[in-house]
Amino acid sequence: MVALLDRIDVHQLQYWMAYWRISPPGERREDDRHAIRCKLFAEAHSSKGKRFELKDFYPLYGPQEPQSIEHQKSLIGMLAAACKGGKPNGST
Repeated sequence: MVALLDRIDVHQLQYWMAYWRISPPGERREDDRHAIRCKLFAEAHSSKGKRFELKDFYPLYGPQEPQSIEHQKSLIGMLAAACKGGKPNGST
């Protein structure tokens, strides 16, 4: 920080801090772009005009709750049904 302040003044630093809040650099910015694309795709393909929020499509960082085997099987069944155009667990 000291080396940075030797090169720019506090006003320039405040400017860049404000700019990065609006347009974050790096991976966070890519997460934003990806969430927007996913939201648009999901809303375009949802039934009954369901609306989503961007937070629905952000990656989850940090520790996660462990999933049970039953929950994982349920998720795989829903994915398989979606790919086949059918209903989960073979029901019609």
